[in-house]
Amino acid sequence: MDLRIDCTGVRTGTITQYLVDKISAMIRAQTLPPGSRLPSIRRFAERNGVSRFTTVQVYDRLVASGVLQSRPGAGFFVRDEQIVVIPDEGTEVNLSALHLATQAVSRLNVSAGTLPGRWLNTEDLQRAVRKAARQCGEDFAESYSAIEGYGPLREQIRLQLTHIGVNCDISQIMTTSGAVSATDLIIRTCVKPGDTVLCDDPGYMVFRDLISGTGAKLIALPRTPEGLDLEALATVAEQHRPVLFYTSSVNHNPTGQTLNPQQLHATLRIAERYDFRIIDDDSAGFLHADNPLCFASLDGLERVFHVNSYSKNISGRLRVGYVATPKPWRTELLRKRLLGARASELAERVVYEILTDGGFRKHQNQLLEHVNQARERSIALLREHGFEFFHLPANGPVLWARPPGDTAAFIEAARKADIDVLFGTHFYAERRESHWIRLAVAHCISAEFVRFIQGYQPVYAS
Repeated sequence: MDLRIDCTGVRTGTITQYLVDKISAMIRAQTLPPGSRLPSIRRFAERNGVSRFTTVQVYDRLVASGVLQSRPGAGFFVRDEQIVVIPDEGTEVNLSALHLATQAVSRLNVSAGTLPGRWLNTEDLQRAVRKAARQCGEDFAESYSAIEGYGPLREQIRLQLTHIGVNCDISQIMTTSGAVSATDLIIRTCVKPGDTVLCDDPGYMVFRDLISGTGAKLIALPRTPEGLDLEALATVAEQHRPVLFYTSSVNHNPTGQTLNPQQLHATLRIAERYDFRIIDDDSAGFLHADNPLCFASLDGLERVFHVNSYSKNISGRLRVGYVATPKPWRTELLRKRLLGARASELAERVVYEILTDGGFRKHQNQLLEHVNQARERSIALLREHGFEFFHLPANGPVLWARPPGDTAAFIEAARKADIDVLFGTHFYAERRESHWIRLAVAHCISAEFVRFIQGYQPVYAS
């Protein structure tokens, strides 16, 4: 099918949504009837005078909205039955990107944020589930769980935090249904309409969507190959007086960076000077071999919310995480928590059994060894085939890399080989064009991806 759309006079910053709207209208009018095959990404770009990057964004949004279907190796087709996706008012959520970043899929996903199931200790998990279930008596059945979370687990979390230099009371620890839930709880507690909130650029894509709808202004601060741009942070803080800064001090997603003590100290001084709080997402911190300092280690939970979860090292399906909070914010967090979802106490009991079983430290060390080996092999493979690295991390599960030649062509070729890769644009607050991609080292060493990389011929834009 030859699909031409007149883009004359359309402003550059709006052309993606313009094309999405035009194609959606054609589908509703059945100018593009159900089952129609759309042009390939390259063909559409050439016929309409847009970049392949823009075309990928257009097709991704149409898939997310339920009007197109991606068929591996065959292309993009108009769905036979339309699926209506209704996001929250004023919120634009790229569901296909979020799915690639967080979910298990049947195809190989080299951008996935999870570790391979074969690396996780399923026998210990099954044993913990059975033991936790046996302990659920009448009191468990007839009453609600504690607002703060399961007490024994919170005490274990407190003990774990001491290993990274964070000393706090158990009253400062609150369990949540994952790190995203913890972050959302903090936002609902601390952010009011008209406030300014800061985040990393690139950074975790979900935070942008959590902020949308709050009435707050989001300002993205650039990450450099050396870490945080402290000069930019100080300038923005002075001009806009933010209330929150969301970041990761250890194994940052997606760059893989870990901040050094000087950067941590400097950031905390800026936060104190301009009176804003920091959310430090430590979800991948357990995959750092050296137990480095983090914001909470130096700050003592004075103005830092320390967020973590057990999704990557135990199971993402348990949905158990926590926030360690500054004492002055504890009561307000509890009040907001009453209005939102809590973690399952049964899931929390399962996590507690695993943490206290005696084999968890060995399991963590094995995961660390797996990831370190995978990272070394991934870097060697990608270097050999012409990839550029934003930063070469010595720890952590991800690489922020640029393939040789045209990035959109690389992603299109990977899709044809039944391999999913997430465009780097999804990690930028303004979804600006990016040639970088996030690669998960645990999946880059798979035989399918190695074969694909070895046989891939870069395409260079004319």
